[in-house]
Amino acid sequence: MFSFLCTSAIVAFHLTKLMPSSRRSSCVVALSKSNVIVFEGNLLKSAFIASLLVVHYFKLNMAEDVAGKFKEAGIVPDVLDKAPTEKLEVLFPGKPAVNLGDTFHTLDVRHAPKVSYPGKEGHYYSLIMIDPDNLSRENPCQAEWIQWMVLNIPYDAISAGMMSRHLVGYMIPGPQPRTGLHRFVFLLFEHHMRKLNQPSIKSRAKFKVREFMAKHKLSDPVAGNYFLSQHDG
Repeated sequence: MFSFLCTSAIVAFHLTKLMPSSRRSSCVVALSKSNVIVFEGNLLKSAFIASLLVVHYFKLNMAEDVAGKFKEAGIVPDVLDKAPTEKLEVLFPGKPAVNLGDTFHTLDVRHAPKVSYPGKEGHYYSLIMIDPDNLSRENPCQAEWIQWMVLNIPYDAISAGMMSRHLVGYMIPGPQPRTGLHRFVFLLFEHHMRKLNQPSIKSRAKFKVREFMAKHKLSDPVAGNYFLSQHDG
């Protein structure tokens, strides 16, 4: 489906170059998710519309993929009421990018990752990484455990993956023995033209994302990701 949309846009675009200007009036057919759409008229306009469909289709499927993975892993509803719509780019040094539920050894994630997102001008971003399975998923008595927290990241810094002011420094994930796989969740919040007041974090334990969102009047996270890890013993 996605490849068909791409082909429609490319074919229409190249036809506009090959055909004389007097004959640039035809049609191109493209598929949406559930319908066949016929674009009539100028081929250049058809190519533009088809390219917009490609972008829309990609975003729609990405949102469904992230939401589906977050629900499948139980992050919704354990941590959030609603999943992010976009996947956050998370890259640990020397390792493949985190892809919604990948499993990593603790040695693989001993250094803070590069986290990036296409920030919007005039916006600030706040990143929270938590372990909702501390001590274990069956007994989350210390959840949600803050692994990392960076607030008020300028839009150009999050776009470049550069974050320097850590409210809570990155802590190497280290599940206890015999506690099974833990979910380590990254959430990125967007706040327009305002910085969050720096909360006083006295303990990493028993943090609640929902309470944090309510206190700071934050909307649902714009992007997220997660990986799984267990004790390497």
